[in-house]
Amino acid sequence: MSLCLASAEEIKRVLEGSQSVECTCGLATLDVLRAYVHDHFPGRQVRLFHSHSTLLRNGVATEAENHVLRVGDECPHCAVLTREFLDQSPADCGARLRQWGVAGKLSIERTVVVDVDGVSAV
Repeated sequence: MSLCLASAEEIKRVLEGSQSVECTCGLATLDVLRAYVHDHFPGRQVRLFHSHSTLLRNGVATEAENHVLRVGDECPHCAVLTREFLDQSPADCGARLRQWGVAGKLSIERTVVVDVDGVSAV
C-alpha cells in the first residue's frame, strides 16, 4: 500500500481549518491514540485531524478521509490512520499500536501509515 499526499497548499488549508471534515471516529478510540502517544512522546503536542488523501492498494486508487496523528510542531512525526484501522474497537486499536511498535517506527521513519494489516513507512 502507498499513500499519495496532498499538496502543501492543500495541507495548509486543512491545518488552518478552512476545510473541515466531520469526524465520525469514536471518541474512545481517539482517547486511546492520545494516551498511547503521550506515553511514548511525553510533553510533545499532539494533533488529530482528518486528511483528504488517495490510497493506492494493489494498483487501485481510492479516495479516503484518513485520520492523521501529528506529534510535535517543528519537524513533526505523523501517522496516517486508515478508516479500516479506526473502525476496530478501541481495545484492539490500542493492542495493535503496542504490538506493532508504532511509536518506535514513528521515531525512525517520521511518517507512517497504520492500517489493519500493519504499519508501513511512507
